[in-house]
Amino acid sequence: MARETVTVQCYPSDSAVNEKVSVYESFGWELINNQRCQEYEGQTSDGSTITNHYSTFNKLTFSREKSNKWYTEVVALESEYTTLMKSEPYDYSYKPSKGWLLYGIVGLVIAVCGALMFWGMELLSYIWYVPCGLAVIGVILLIVYIVKNKKYKNMHAAYLARKRDWDNTTKKEAEKIRNKAAALVNE
Repeated sequence: MARETVTVQCYPSDSAVNEKVSVYESFGWELINNQRCQEYEGQTSDGSTITNHYSTFNKLTFSREKSNKWYTEVVALESEYTTLMKSEPYDYSYKPSKGWLLYGIVGLVIAVCGALMFWGMELLSYIWYVPCGLAVIGVILLIVYIVKNKKYKNMHAAYLARKRDWDNTTKKEAEKIRNKAAALVNE
């Protein structure tokens, strides 16, 4: 009897592993090995300590019999399911660093202090240009943070709308295909 085997990597949490196993079992696969793995990714050093970095994942190995009467139909359903699931939207938005906000606020405080100093004193030397320059840089950083944050919110809202639409249409269709395959396998 001819068998086929496939190995997949999975995020190392019980829920992620259980979901992956459930999906594969729906298409007639049997879990034959579940192995927790660590991959060395390198070292970083801050001068006093060296830190090793590892990537942890589960390696799942599945097998199924090719001579089952449902094999051809289930393989076609699995291909269709995989194509639909690959169309899931991805969130490309990223939240701007709080550093931009912090530097902007510090710059704004410096700008206010600089303005108050200029208001009460005459400009006697070039030393007053330093807080003025810092204030301008701070205000620019604050504006950059505000613009980036607005862009992030717009991009993330668009992603959430796409994801909601995908969940209500394509994901439901994929689940129907998965259930049909599971019914064929479990006959």
